[in-house]
Amino acid sequence: MLAENERCSLSEEGWLSFRQTEITARISRVDFQYADGSDSGSGEIPADSATLDSGVESVRWKGSSGAVSVDLHWFFHKVQSHTEIQVELTSHAPGTLRFKTLRLHFEVVLPEREVALQNTYWYRNGWQSWSHAGVIPGKDATYERPRFPLVYKMKEDIAVEDAKSPTVSDMVGAIGFGNNAMCAGASKQRFFQRVIMVPTASGADLTLEFDLDATPVFPGDSRNIGGWQLQGGRTATHLVDAWGQRVGRKRPVQRPVVGWCSWYERKTHISQQFIQSTLDIIQSRPELKDLWLLQIDDGYQRHVGDWLTPHRRFKGTLEEIGGRIDAAGMTPGLWVSPFIAQSRSALFKKHRNWFLTVNGKPLHGGWNPHWKDSFYPLDLTHPEVLDWLFKMFSTLRGWGFRFFKLDYLYPAAWAGDRAHADTGRFEAFQHAVETIRRAVGEDSFLLGCGAPLAPSNGLFDGMRISCDTEYQWKNSRILQWVTRETETIGLFPAARNTLTRNPFARHFWMVDPDCLLIRRRSRKLTDSEVDLYSRLCMVSGEMQLIGDDLTRWSEEDYERFVQLQVFSGGDFIALDSADQPLPRWFRARNTQGPLVGA
Repeated sequence: MLAENERCSLSEEGWLSFRQTEITARISRVDFQYADGSDSGSGEIPADSATLDSGVESVRWKGSSGAVSVDLHWFFHKVQSHTEIQVELTSHAPGTLRFKTLRLHFEVVLPEREVALQNTYWYRNGWQSWSHAGVIPGKDATYERPRFPLVYKMKEDIAVEDAKSPTVSDMVGAIGFGNNAMCAGASKQRFFQRVIMVPTASGADLTLEFDLDATPVFPGDSRNIGGWQLQGGRTATHLVDAWGQRVGRKRPVQRPVVGWCSWYERKTHISQQFIQSTLDIIQSRPELKDLWLLQIDDGYQRHVGDWLTPHRRFKGTLEEIGGRIDAAGMTPGLWVSPFIAQSRSALFKKHRNWFLTVNGKPLHGGWNPHWKDSFYPLDLTHPEVLDWLFKMFSTLRGWGFRFFKLDYLYPAAWAGDRAHADTGRFEAFQHAVETIRRAVGEDSFLLGCGAPLAPSNGLFDGMRISCDTEYQWKNSRILQWVTRETETIGLFPAARNTLTRNPFARHFWMVDPDCLLIRRRSRKLTDSEVDLYSRLCMVSGEMQLIGDDLTRWSEEDYERFVQLQVFSGGDFIALDSADQPLPRWFRARNTQGPLVGA
């Protein structure tokens, strides 16, 4: 063996083996794409043209193609159960090369009895909060993409819109074959990384891709672009959870978030009077004594982008209502979508040069039916944008707000023309969130929503890991057939994603399953469906926000909320979330002891 630890080894022929599974894998080739001035170029390094050099607990795979050298540094730490590859690019070209992608291609081989496609499954993680996450059975082989491009743009990274593979998974992916599993997850991430899996006659082709976003490498320089961790075992759920534990950078755990959010039922039609009425109810009802957060959601602002200017319907200022909430002993919270602006906003009209562009035109981010308007993403590398973000959030913090739900963050992480071309979209997104954090302080809570998950690691206190809930279980079958969209709003997809993203998200942030909807408002929901989702929200333990209009709660609703408290838990772990299309088992803990759920 060239190198090994207690769980995996690398042979002289380049085969990676795992002690707890019969899966083996080896690199078949490395390829890359780059731009050289106005020209594009590419290169490929077959495995048989590279060299393997063994060192102390590590192996180096070295190869070159043209003016580019690629160095893969494998680590086999004795105390670890996985192996890690760190990747370095070196340019010998006379001019600067801007790299677009680099891909590591693995041949994955299975025991002959496991090759049948019906025995396989794939664990897929979507790009952002609202994207599909879950297990895709091998017999289905594909993840069906939404029919309409606008919907796809809202859910997935448009940089991989034309991908032809059955599965593209962001940041981490796992393959399961019967009783064998293998996981690949990003490590020391500096760029968007994705896992691409395609079944073959003997197993699978596994591609680990770096989206380098035209990052420059200067003549004679080398650049570490990050790496991957590989591990084998019996269940994918354990492997994904172990990866998350290694790479997650969860901020110090704060107290569980227990509060109320204004979005559901009223949507954008909110007023200062409605917020005050809700505050009065919370203060007067002993059943709600544990609520410490009151979050004002979308609808208070004149336009998306003009955050400090109230809508005429709101009839008051944020400073006034924030002060009242604070004086009542609660924490004022606010919904903000800081990285986009409506076309009708003063921000978009006055500062067109602040926005991402493609071919000189502002990049269209989408259309929102609640705003009845299009929106556009800001260029997060523009220094004036960063100054504006800092001043705006400093003002909101000065008005007493200490909880911020940051929504619709994904378009600002799309590929586009930026003021500083040498700053990639991954780094630009992180720098902008760090700017907001400096403005609001370490004692404020940042909740991400509609956020690209990979660059958010360690920056947010909490993260929505599903689409919105709603007063329905699923969209109608007809609507799903027309849109070919399975990740719609509703209790079912929100519950599924809360489970399927749990193995790693709990190591990155507090998990937000979205709001509790207790009131029996809709005939589209049965009592058992409402109870199931409510209990799941409570058991997950970290974030519990009521979404109902409390002015319409009945005594029965209050009684139901009190009864739910017995399910309030923490240390929530889904036990089969990366191995089953519909996860079934989880465990948690509360003050009375362990909880097990089915």
